[in-house]
Amino acid sequence: MLLEGLEVAFIVITFGSTQGRIWLAVVGAAAALVLVAGVGLAVRAPLARVPENTMKFAVGIMLTTFGTFWAARGLARTGRAKIYRCWACLPS
Repeated sequence: MLLEGLEVAFIVITFGSTQGRIWLAVVGAAAALVLVAGVGLAVRAPLARVPENTMKFAVGIMLTTFGTFWAARGLARTGRAKIYRCWACLPS
């Protein structure tokens, strides 16, 4: 949970600093950190009942799908692939 919150904070601050609004980015990062911590605490008990291997499998599928989509998207920008080919990789 801490890793996800820090990841969101770094992303928000990075985007805010490139736009020259670092103060707004810091406020957004703090709000995101509080939100992620709150959601983590709220879903802690229900997630404890899910078998660990099932959760790892579901997260693995989501990460693989996400990575495949964005890799195909990046290739489509260079003209080497078509984005519709990636949809065959998505789980049904």
